[in-house]
Amino acid sequence: MLDLVTIAAASGSMALRASNSFAIALATASAGLVLLLGFDERRRTLAIATALGARPRQIDAFVWSEAALMLAGGLITGAILGWLVATMLVKLLTQVFDPPPEHVSVPWVYVAGIPLATTASVVLSALVVTRLAQRSVLEMIRRLQPGPQRRYLCAIDRSRPPPSGSVERTPKIGAFDRQSGLHVPTA
Repeated sequence: MLDLVTIAAASGSMALRASNSFAIALATASAGLVLLLGFDERRRTLAIATALGARPRQIDAFVWSEAALMLAGGLITGAILGWLVATMLVKLLTQVFDPPPEHVSVPWVYVAGIPLATTASVVLSALVVTRLAQRSVLEMIRRLQPGPQRRYLCAIDRSRPPPSGSVERTPKIGAFDRQSGLHVPTA
């Protein structure tokens, strides 16, 4: 027959496993998403660099260097913050428990699992981005969604007087087409 202490220890162990597994999943998903979404914003930059003559090897070097910098920064920051929080909790909880724990219990499997899973996620994301960046330039530019088509009218705001001492310039009558980059006269 199981006593209450054994049942409480088993449920506490299961809760610890669940929370540690959630931490690994959260770190893995967030690292991968940050990298993929960051490169999704840079699709236009990658397409322009390729159109200007950047070799696939140079694009890959850009992708891998950014992935390595993001991974190294995240792992170092996470290790320092984790160590600081653990040290603070041990000092705080030593005053609470009587007798205090003799040593800190570290779940090394999970501590090693977070950087490994995060590294795997970043590597997978970088591989996906390098694959996408190796498409043809025309295909990449076609897939870029154009911004909203706006026409800026050249007009003077006559509701405010010109600043003192300034010369009022007569604007060109017409519109500026952002897509072509040309001044288009209106009829």
